[in-house]
Amino acid sequence: MTYEESQKKTERLPMIPIRDVVVFPHMMIPFVIGRASSVRALEFATRLQACVPRDPDRRVSGRAEPKDIYSIGTVANIVQSVKLSDGNIKVLVEGIQRVRAIRLNTEPGFFVAEVELLEESSVSSARTNILVKRLQSVFEQFSKLSHHVNYDAILSAMKNLEPSKLADNICANLPISIEEKQQLLETVDLAERVERINEIIEVEIEKIKVDRNIQGRVKRQMERAQKEYYLNEKMKAIQKELVARMRRRSSRTSRSRWKRQNAKDAHDKATKEIQRLEMMPPMSAESTVSRTYLDWLIAMPWNKKSKEIRDMRWS
Repeated sequence: MTYEESQKKTERLPMIPIRDVVVFPHMMIPFVIGRASSVRALEFATRLQACVPRDPDRRVSGRAEPKDIYSIGTVANIVQSVKLSDGNIKVLVEGIQRVRAIRLNTEPGFFVAEVELLEESSVSSARTNILVKRLQSVFEQFSKLSHHVNYDAILSAMKNLEPSKLADNICANLPISIEEKQQLLETVDLAERVERINEIIEVEIEKIKVDRNIQGRVKRQMERAQKEYYLNEKMKAIQKELVARMRRRSSRTSRSRWKRQNAKDAHDKATKEIQRLEMMPPMSAESTVSRTYLDWLIAMPWNKKSKEIRDMRWS
C-alpha cells in the first residue's frame, strides 16, 4: 500500500490472530495457520490485518472480543499460501503499514476488523537522525556479539534502508519477547521507537558480555578442577607404585638378610613378621616398629656360639 492509498483513513480487512509472531511493516515473514476462521479469512483476502492475541497460550475462539486481541497490528499483502499435508496452510506475507482496529466482528465466519491506518511522525527530524546513527552503531556491535543475528545479511540490507524500514527490520530480528515486540509495533512515533530499540539493544549487549564473562569464569574453574583431579590421580598412582616398590624391596631385603643368618630357631617368628610387614603401608608407624624388630632379629648373632662353661668355679 502506498502513502497515496493510505489517505483513506479507515478500511475493513480480514484479521488473522497469530501466535508467537509479530509482523512488522517492511518485512516478509512466513507462518502457519490452522484455525478454521483464519483459513476462511485467507480464502477471501488478498491482504489482511495480522495481529497478536494478548494471551498467546489462550486459544482465540470465534467469539473473540476486542479485549482478547491487541488493537494495533499490521496490514499485510498475501504473497503466497501453500496447503500442507496435515491440513494447515503455510502463508508468506509482506507487512505494509501499522493499523489500529476500531471494530471487530465475525459475521462472515471469520474475523473482520475496521481499521484505522496509522501514519508515522518525526520521520526526518534532527533528533531522529542522531538516534538512527546510534542505532546503526549499537546494532552492528550487537550483531558481532550475538549468535541469533546474521551479521553480514542484515548489515548489507541496512545500508540503503530508510530510517523507518531500518527500525522495523531490526525490531523483527531482535531476540526479545513477543510482548516487547508488540510494544515496539505500537510505538508509532519513529524517534521514540528508535530510542526504545537503542535501549533494548544496549541491555542485550550487556547481557551477552555478562554471560560470556560468567562462561569464561566457569570454564577456567572447570579447567582448574580437571587439572587438579588429573594431578591428584597422578600423585595417587605414583604413591601406589612407590608403596609397592618399597614393600617388595623391604621384603626382599629382610628375607635375604635372614637367610644369611640361617637362624632356624626364630625362623617361624621372623617369617610371620615379614608377611605382616608386606601388608603394612611403608610409611606407617606400625611398619617402622616391625622393621626395627626384624632388624633386631637379623642383627642377633644366631650363627655364633660361645663355649659353655660348666665349671662352677668359673661361673
